[in-house]
Amino acid sequence: MTMKKVGIIGGMGPESTAIFYLKIIEKFQKKYNFRFDHEYPEILIHNNPIPDPVDSMDNEKVLSMCMKSVDILNRFGADIIAIPCNTVGTLIEDIRKNTQAKVFCIASDVLKYAKNNGFRKLGILATKTTIREKYYKNLAENLGIVLIEPSKEEMIKINDIVYRILSGIKDENDKKVLVAISKRMINLGADAIIIGCTDLPLLINDNDDEIRYIDSLDVLADVVMNNSF
Repeated sequence: MTMKKVGIIGGMGPESTAIFYLKIIEKFQKKYNFRFDHEYPEILIHNNPIPDPVDSMDNEKVLSMCMKSVDILNRFGADIIAIPCNTVGTLIEDIRKNTQAKVFCIASDVLKYAKNNGFRKLGILATKTTIREKYYKNLAENLGIVLIEPSKEEMIKINDIVYRILSGIKDENDKKVLVAISKRMINLGADAIIIGCTDLPLLINDNDDEIRYIDSLDVLADVVMNNSF
């Protein structure tokens, strides 16, 4: 079986990139019962230290840095490229224009997953940049999905939590804040909550407080596995 070479633009943040890699491996183990090293696809990771995409992303600079990663991954023969960062996904169309490799749009795949599973009204936990750029909102509207976004005060709290996670702090109080925001959205009619920042699964997951979460990092790992053949 010929497998495609997978490229990952990582580093946003570094810990979530490592978890993303492990998720891909675990999915191959569970679905295909892979046991030997040679059974897995080649996976290339370029850890790209992009400056502050959480609060005030410089689109031009970040796009230039992403294209550097794409160029490196292309030179090493990547057939497919995944970007495990929701915020940088706002630049996905510009990135796609500059490579023949298939680049996955994390928001599009998350929302397709939600629609296929019957969800029609979703809350989202995401950074200020992701919300401001209407990355999820526009795609959700095209699919007939209603999106409940964080309030301005909640976005500030979410950003602060992401910064603490990036510095290695996983605080139980921060988890409680995220759960409280999620419950407010559920009370407004959300069927599920999108974990729309790939750092947040380090604090919350689908087993928390009986809230149905959709982990964008997990969905993207599924997409990579399913497109590796």
